[in-house]
Amino acid sequence: MKVCISEVDAKTKTCPLSISVQPVIFPDGGGREGGPWTCVGSECMAWRWMETHIKDERGDLTVLSGDTHGYCGL
Repeated sequence: MKVCISEVDAKTKTCPLSISVQPVIFPDGGGREGGPWTCVGSECMAWRWMETHIKDERGDLTVLSGDTHGYCGL
């Protein structure tokens, strides 16, 4: 099971909040309606960074920086 993904890949996924019935209100007072929309990655308060071991092209385990991979905390 893949727990974390790159932030670039996350931004191609559907945000789970966008399929809720209620509009989403952000801390700055703005909101979004009319989903579904895509993930905004680290711009979202639910985004969590993760240090992880991922195999590179050769199959070797590589420690990737916590500023490239994470997951949705929802």
